[in-house]
Amino acid sequence: MPLRFTITTLGPKYSALMQRKASQVQRSALLAMEEIKKEILDRGRADIAQAGNFGTRWTDGLQGEVQESGPGEIDLSITHNVPYFMVHQQGALIRGRPLLAIPLSFAGVPKGLYARNYPGGLFRVDRLKGGAPLLLSRVDRLPKYFLIEQVRIPKRFKVLEIITEVSRTLRTRFLRILRAAK
Repeated sequence: MPLRFTITTLGPKYSALMQRKASQVQRSALLAMEEIKKEILDRGRADIAQAGNFGTRWTDGLQGEVQESGPGEIDLSITHNVPYFMVHQQGALIRGRPLLAIPLSFAGVPKGLYARNYPGGLFRVDRLKGGAPLLLSRVDRLPKYFLIEQVRIPKRFKVLEIITEVSRTLRTRFLRILRAAK
């Protein structure tokens, strides 16, 4: 008993089936990437929040975007709004030129006010017993800053490690979503 396939009837059906499957594959990949993004942002924000005195500017600053960049190409971009985020992600050594002026915790210096911009001006006092030099206010003669040569910022965040760990689950998520789409 011979079997016969007519290409003219099989061609359009096969083409339609492959088109449908291609869109299922693309949609499954897109949904898997969205899952990855959500988990990275949730875990990354939790990591930033537990790292210490980092408020919503830091937690909400972690952003993610999934984009289809071409046929069969999906990109996930994770960024942070704070330009010096990587200092806390990797750790850093910050050196003064020649010294750094660090506000004293009890001095009531407004956050972000540089010593060079302090109202009324400052003057330097070198302490005798090897303590860090101080900058005192010319107005009230109270200490406002201490001077040091360098400060080491420790690694505080593990966002890159979270991205790597979660990204390894992309294949499993994609296959699960694709199988559920059938």
